[in-house]
Amino acid sequence: ATAKFAANVIKAPYSFEQWNSWREVDGFMCRTDSDCTWLDIDLECQDRTIQFSLQQGWYNGDYASIRGECDCRDGYWWDGDELVCRVLSGVDVTLAVILGLSCSTLFCCCCVIFVKKCICDG
Repeated sequence: ATAKFAANVIKAPYSFEQWNSWREVDGFMCRTDSDCTWLDIDLECQDRTIQFSLQQGWYNGDYASIRGECDCRDGYWWDGDELVCRVLSGVDVTLAVILGLSCSTLFCCCCVIFVKKCICDG
């Protein structure tokens, strides 16, 4: 991400380290899609209601112009470790559903065991 930041056509008056520290606190804030696409072409500026005070360094102090947060387009998910959008494949969705169902089933089994134990011991 540092190289992409340095090559960004919108030259920022702050360093990548400053920007990244603001991103880690506030999220990847944006005014327009171009504030996002320098990092990944599949990012877009999605409107959000800002309900907290932002770091005042955003966009050279023009934090009042922020309209939302960068997020991946539909069909993609954000890989926060690599700072890229990844294609959401059918395998990813299937694994998420299986994991969700497994966790739900495990939770229900634990509840049933707990209730039976309480009834039998009570």
